[in-house]
Amino acid sequence: MRLCRFAHEGGEKVAFYDDDSILPLEAAARFYSEATGGDAGGLASASIEACLPPDGNAYVSARAVADWISDNEESVSSSRISLSDVQLLVPIARPPKMFLLA
Repeated sequence: MRLCRFAHEGGEKVAFYDDDSILPLEAAARFYSEATGGDAGGLASASIEACLPPDGNAYVSARAVADWISDNEESVSSSRISLSDVQLLVPIARPPKMFLLA
């Protein structure tokens, strides 16, 4: 599961990504819920920090959706966005700590 933050059409969002495209979390959560009848646990509006282990409250949902996507790639291809059409952003916008080495 690889996550990213991106800017597209005037907004910043979170997505799953691969080498040439991204799948916004809101679309992934919708496809997962429609196909499985399962709850994506608020994943559609989750921040990237909420999707990361060990303490992210949406991590379990993000992992379940990512696993489902890897098995059902053709089901989500219509909502993928090419990397050339988005601007990738730094993963954590405001990190709580910063470590520097000299």
